[in-house]
Amino acid sequence: MGMTATLTKTGQITIPKWVREYLDVKPGQVIVFRKEKDGMKIMREKTAEETAEAIDKLIPPEAREHHMKYYAGLSASEAREKWARSEEGRAYFKDQMERYL
Repeated sequence: MGMTATLTKTGQITIPKWVREYLDVKPGQVIVFRKEKDGMKIMREKTAEETAEAIDKLIPPEAREHHMKYYAGLSASEAREKWARSEEGRAYFKDQMERYL
């Protein structure tokens, strides 16, 4: 059985301490709620540093300088949104749709 939290009149809850520790969330960080087929997924949004590290691992060295300038200063969600609208992002989504549908 899980732990509970009570919704206030203003639609707010206090996230239990063990959940905050598990997610490693600090005051001011964004928590993401994503609907899944079998329920809801709750996670913290990656920091800019974590996103940069992930991008660094995926991008070939010769393309890093371009990508770092292109996404510099954006939050993780802003960078994802910008990438999704890019030609590269649209090609990726098209490939995924063709692969799985």
